[in-house]
Amino acid sequence: ININYLHRSDYMEIKFSLDRDNIIEFQCSNIVNTKQFKKGRIWFFLYMLSLLGFVSLVTERKDMRVFIIILGVIMCIFFKVFFKTCCKILLNKNYKKSEFSYIFDEKVISISEENIFIKNSLGNREILFNSISSLNLVGQYMFIVLLNKEYLLIPVSAFNTSEEKEQFIRLIEEKSNLNIKKSYPDNLKYI
Repeated sequence: ININYLHRSDYMEIKFSLDRDNIIEFQCSNIVNTKQFKKGRIWFFLYMLSLLGFVSLVTERKDMRVFIIILGVIMCIFFKVFFKTCCKILLNKNYKKSEFSYIFDEKVISISEENIFIKNSLGNREILFNSISSLNLVGQYMFIVLLNKEYLLIPVSAFNTSEEKEQFIRLIEEKSNLNIKKSYPDNLKYI
Protein backbone atom coordinates (compact mmCIF):
# COMPACT_ATOMS: atom_id res chain seq x y z
CA ILE A 1 0.00 0.00 0.00
CA ASN A 2 1.42 3.33 -1.01
CA ILE A 3 0.65 6.23 1.26
CA ASN A 4 0.74 9.92 0.52
CA TYR A 5 -0.48 12.55 2.95
CA LEU A 6 -0.97 16.24 2.40
CA HIS A 7 -2.00 17.90 5.64
CA ARG A 8 -3.77 21.11 6.33
CA SER A 9 -6.45 21.61 8.90
CA ASP A 10 -9.23 20.98 6.37
CA TYR A 11 -7.52 18.86 3.72
CA MET A 12 -6.19 15.32 3.68
CA GLU A 13 -5.18 12.93 0.94
CA ILE A 14 -4.47 9.20 1.09
CA LYS A 15 -3.31 6.84 -1.63
CA PHE A 16 -3.85 3.08 -1.47
CA SER A 17 -4.93 -0.03 -3.33
CA LEU A 18 -7.00 -2.99 -2.13
CA ASP A 19 -6.11 -6.67 -2.30
CA ARG A 20 -8.86 -8.82 -3.85
CA ASP A 21 -8.31 -11.91 -1.70
CA ASN A 22 -8.22 -9.92 1.56
CA ILE A 23 -11.39 -8.03 0.63
CA ILE A 24 -13.27 -11.22 -0.26
CA GLU A 25 -12.17 -12.88 2.97
CA PHE A 26 -13.15 -9.81 5.00
CA GLN A 27 -16.58 -9.49 3.37
CA CYS A 28 -17.33 -13.21 3.71
CA SER A 29 -16.33 -13.26 7.37
CA ASN A 30 -18.71 -10.36 8.07
CA ILE A 31 -21.57 -11.34 5.74
CA VAL A 32 -23.51 -12.84 8.66
CA ASN A 33 -24.02 -9.29 9.98
CA THR A 34 -25.96 -8.16 6.90
CA LYS A 35 -29.67 -7.99 6.15
CA GLN A 36 -29.16 -10.32 3.18
CA PHE A 37 -27.93 -13.08 5.50
CA LYS A 38 -30.73 -12.56 8.01
CA LYS A 39 -33.40 -12.62 5.29
CA GLY A 40 -31.78 -15.65 3.66
CA ARG A 41 -31.76 -17.54 6.95
CA ILE A 42 -35.46 -16.82 7.53
CA TRP A 43 -36.44 -17.86 3.98
CA PHE A 44 -34.33 -21.01 4.22
CA PHE A 45 -35.92 -21.97 7.56
CA LEU A 46 -39.41 -21.45 6.12
CA TYR A 47 -38.46 -23.48 3.03
CA MET A 48 -37.21 -26.37 5.19
CA LEU A 49 -40.40 -26.29 7.30
CA SER A 50 -42.61 -26.40 4.21
CA LEU A 51 -40.48 -29.21 2.71
CA LEU A 52 -40.80 -31.16 5.94
CA GLY A 53 -44.56 -30.59 5.96
CA PHE A 54 -44.86 -31.63 2.31
CA VAL A 55 -42.86 -34.84 2.82
CA SER A 56 -44.90 -35.66 5.92
CA LEU A 57 -48.14 -35.30 3.95
CA VAL A 58 -46.98 -37.13 0.83
CA THR A 59 -45.17 -40.13 2.25
CA GLU A 60 -46.03 -42.58 4.93
CA ARG A 61 -42.48 -43.92 5.11
CA LYS A 62 -41.00 -43.07 8.48
CA ASP A 63 -37.44 -43.45 7.22
CA MET A 64 -38.07 -40.71 4.60
CA ARG A 65 -39.53 -38.41 7.25
CA VAL A 66 -36.56 -39.02 9.55
CA PHE A 67 -34.15 -38.41 6.64
CA ILE A 68 -35.80 -35.06 5.81
CA ILE A 69 -35.77 -34.01 9.47
CA ILE A 70 -32.08 -34.88 9.83
CA LEU A 71 -31.26 -33.17 6.52
CA GLY A 72 -33.20 -30.06 7.58
CA VAL A 73 -31.43 -29.88 10.95
CA ILE A 74 -28.01 -30.30 9.30
CA MET A 75 -28.79 -27.65 6.69
CA CYS A 76 -30.02 -25.20 9.35
CA ILE A 77 -26.95 -25.78 11.50
CA PHE A 78 -24.54 -25.33 8.60
CA PHE A 79 -26.48 -22.57 6.81
CA LYS A 80 -23.87 -19.98 7.81
CA VAL A 81 -21.05 -22.07 6.32
CA PHE A 82 -23.00 -22.68 3.09
CA PHE A 83 -23.92 -19.00 2.81
CA LYS A 84 -20.32 -17.85 3.35
CA THR A 85 -19.02 -20.38 0.82
CA CYS A 86 -21.55 -19.32 -1.82
CA CYS A 87 -20.77 -15.64 -1.22
CA LYS A 88 -17.04 -16.30 -1.51
CA ILE A 89 -17.54 -18.09 -4.84
CA LEU A 90 -19.81 -15.34 -6.20
CA LEU A 91 -17.59 -12.47 -5.04
CA ASN A 92 -14.49 -14.18 -6.41
CA LYS A 93 -16.20 -14.74 -9.76
CA ASN A 94 -17.51 -11.16 -9.96
CA TYR A 95 -14.27 -9.51 -8.86
CA LYS A 96 -12.35 -11.38 -11.56
CA LYS A 97 -14.47 -9.75 -14.27
CA SER A 98 -12.72 -6.93 -16.07
CA GLU A 99 -15.52 -4.44 -15.38
CA PHE A 100 -14.79 -4.68 -11.64
CA SER A 101 -11.00 -4.50 -11.82
CA TYR A 102 -11.14 -0.78 -10.96
CA ILE A 103 -12.03 -1.74 -7.38
CA PHE A 104 -8.47 -2.97 -6.86
CA ASP A 105 -6.69 -0.19 -8.75
CA GLU A 106 -4.75 2.44 -6.90
CA LYS A 107 -7.04 5.11 -5.44
CA VAL A 108 -6.38 8.59 -4.19
CA ILE A 109 -8.98 9.93 -1.78
CA SER A 110 -8.85 13.63 -0.98
CA ILE A 111 -10.99 15.41 1.56
CA SER A 112 -11.45 19.12 1.10
CA GLU A 113 -13.70 21.68 2.75
CA GLU A 114 -16.72 20.79 0.56
CA ASN A 115 -16.25 17.28 -0.86
CA ILE A 116 -14.49 13.98 -1.02
CA PHE A 117 -12.65 13.37 -4.30
CA ILE A 118 -11.77 9.91 -5.50
CA LYS A 119 -9.27 9.44 -8.26
CA ASN A 120 -8.71 5.99 -9.78
CA SER A 121 -8.30 4.36 -13.19
CA LEU A 122 -11.88 5.29 -14.15
CA GLY A 123 -11.25 8.98 -13.58
CA ASN A 124 -12.27 11.46 -10.92
CA ARG A 125 -15.39 11.26 -8.81
CA GLU A 126 -16.77 13.82 -6.40
CA ILE A 127 -18.81 12.84 -3.36
CA LEU A 128 -20.74 15.40 -1.36
CA PHE A 129 -20.67 15.03 2.40
CA ASN A 130 -24.47 15.07 2.58
CA SER A 131 -24.57 11.93 0.39
CA ILE A 132 -22.86 9.86 3.11
CA SER A 133 -25.30 7.72 5.08
CA SER A 134 -22.86 6.13 7.53
CA LEU A 135 -19.23 5.83 8.48
CA ASN A 136 -18.22 2.43 9.82
CA LEU A 137 -14.98 1.04 11.21
CA VAL A 138 -14.71 -2.75 11.35
CA GLY A 139 -11.49 -4.62 11.92
CA GLN A 140 -8.89 -3.37 9.49
CA TYR A 141 -11.29 -1.49 7.17
CA MET A 142 -13.25 1.71 7.17
CA PHE A 143 -16.49 2.05 5.19
CA ILE A 144 -17.89 5.29 3.88
CA VAL A 145 -21.42 4.23 2.94
CA LEU A 146 -23.36 6.43 0.53
CA LEU A 147 -27.12 6.97 0.38
CA ASN A 148 -27.38 4.77 -2.75
CA LYS A 149 -25.83 1.84 -0.75
CA GLU A 150 -22.51 2.08 -2.60
CA TYR A 151 -19.48 2.31 -0.40
CA LEU A 152 -15.84 3.25 -0.25
CA LEU A 153 -13.63 0.76 1.49
CA ILE A 154 -10.42 2.11 3.00
CA PRO A 155 -7.86 -0.12 4.70
CA VAL A 156 -6.75 1.12 8.10
CA SER A 157 -3.21 0.22 7.02
CA ALA A 158 -3.38 3.17 4.60
CA PHE A 159 -2.60 5.41 7.57
CA ASN A 160 0.89 5.68 9.06
CA THR A 161 -0.35 6.16 12.60
CA SER A 162 -3.54 5.90 14.57
CA GLU A 163 -3.45 9.69 14.98
CA GLU A 164 -3.66 10.12 11.20
CA LYS A 165 -6.54 7.67 11.07
CA GLU A 166 -8.34 9.54 13.85
CA GLN A 167 -7.76 12.86 12.08
CA PHE A 168 -9.25 11.40 8.88
CA ILE A 169 -12.28 10.09 10.77
CA ARG A 170 -12.75 13.36 12.66
CA LEU A 171 -12.60 15.33 9.41
CA ILE A 172 -15.32 13.19 7.80
CA GLU A 173 -17.44 13.23 10.97
CA GLU A 174 -17.27 17.02 11.14
CA LYS A 175 -18.11 17.51 7.46
CA SER A 176 -20.89 14.89 7.28
CA ASN A 177 -22.37 15.42 10.77
CA LEU A 178 -22.18 11.67 11.40
CA ASN A 179 -20.52 9.61 14.11
CA ILE A 180 -18.46 6.57 13.29
CA LYS A 181 -20.05 3.20 14.04
CA LYS A 182 -17.94 0.24 15.16
CA SER A 183 -20.12 -2.27 13.32
CA TYR A 184 -20.32 -3.80 9.88
CA PRO A 185 -22.76 -1.93 7.58
CA ASP A 186 -25.74 -4.26 7.27
CA ASN A 187 -27.29 -2.98 4.03
CA LEU A 188 -24.51 -2.68 1.47
CA LYS A 189 -25.01 -2.94 -2.26
CA TYR A 190 -22.97 -6.00 -3.20
CA ILE A 191 -22.00 -6.73 -6.76
